[in-house]
Amino acid sequence: MKSYFLSDQNLSAFVEGLMSKYPVIAPVAKRSRFVFDKLVDVSELRLDYRHRHNRGRTGGARNFDGGASAGGCAARGIAAKDLLVHELSIAQSIMERVEAIRAEHDAPGIASVQLQVGTLSGVDPYALELAFEVAVEGTGYAETRWNIENVLAKVDCHSCGKTTTPDGPFPICMSCDSTDIEIVAGRELMIDTIEVDRNEETTYV
Repeated sequence: MKSYFLSDQNLSAFVEGLMSKYPVIAPVAKRSRFVFDKLVDVSELRLDYRHRHNRGRTGGARNFDGGASAGGCAARGIAAKDLLVHELSIAQSIMERVEAIRAEHDAPGIASVQLQVGTLSGVDPYALELAFEVAVEGTGYAETRWNIENVLAKVDCHSCGKTTTPDGPFPICMSCDSTDIEIVAGRELMIDTIEVDRNEETTYV
């Protein structure tokens, strides 16, 4: 598994993308200490922190202080890596598989890749899309289109016999609330089709 270290500019763009879709909880400065809070603006994001137990108080509460020095840049890199490592590692693995297919067909490039991502796969399609934007930088896939199809979960219920689509991350029967089910769709994380670019000729594999 490879790790990526993002520049401040790329990290800000990634976080802004997440903020446009979801509430983002991150370290921010509050008076003389750091706390985790909802970001209102990406400029509030602070990664130059280290946390420690506050041993001076009872109850074991944790405080955040601004310990930067030589570890400041490392802290930034580690925090960025921790934020993106899941989606970036998946994007990298997919790119490696696509590269193997490209080499197998002796193609000069890949025009597009169609992916299927299930709602029970543990992968957020939007976060994966942003991860590809980072992963392709400086590679031969900068112009490749990464199309992500979101596959809805479906479960067969052994209790009532119905097939339903769960509306949350936990697979249950939406008809009788039973957990005695079999998942028949929604765990997909796969390459569906690849459009190989052969100059003027297009081939699907």
